[in-house]
Amino acid sequence: MSFSYEVFDRFGRLLAFLNRNQPNPNVPSPRPPSYNDRQLQSCRALPFFIWPNISPFRDAETVADAVPRPATANTIAESGDFQRARDAVKSARATGIGVFAAADPLRFEAFEIRYLGRREVPSRAVIDLSRNEDVMLRPQSYFRIPHPEDRLWVPAVFVPLFAARGWRLEGFVYVRHRVLPEGTSARASRVSLHTRRCSRRNASACWTTPPLTSEASSRSNP
Repeated sequence: MSFSYEVFDRFGRLLAFLNRNQPNPNVPSPRPPSYNDRQLQSCRALPFFIWPNISPFRDAETVADAVPRPATANTIAESGDFQRARDAVKSARATGIGVFAAADPLRFEAFEIRYLGRREVPSRAVIDLSRNEDVMLRPQSYFRIPHPEDRLWVPAVFVPLFAARGWRLEGFVYVRHRVLPEGTSARASRVSLHTRRCSRRNASACWTTPPLTSEASSRSNP
């Protein structure tokens, strides 16, 4: 069992990479892929890549060092463990197994069910791993990246680090001198604070997203 930046999520669930305890990787037999990888290969689960909990980001000495340069997301995603995980999902989709089975395909992803059940909007920003662009999308626009293996989710608390690195924040609103908790974007629109569109010079301040718009609420096929 190995861990990354976070050991538990905000609901108390364990976040870990699992495999059998085997000091010698070839005795008594070659160690299989991790339980996480096997879940993706059979597509009994879909990936939910949260920065900085995955390689190569989790190997950096500091969180700030783990922030990728703008327009490098696809280059990073096409190497190492990252590529292997993404390729497993692509292969499962092509062969129609697991959640992609034609007879019973998955209609909603787990995180979508959670947000629908709580009547909340998504809270993590997202980067498209299929492209080398410098854009970070607001959480409500995640559906613009259709495939789950192409989404890199960034918790709100880390968004200023990406802005300082040079990422363009699409659909975000700058709120001066205030830290807003997750799920309060609608309330933020009623707070009497000076707001303005984000720019790179404001990267060290707090960020939030505007209320849900028709762009996201009109989505008919998650």
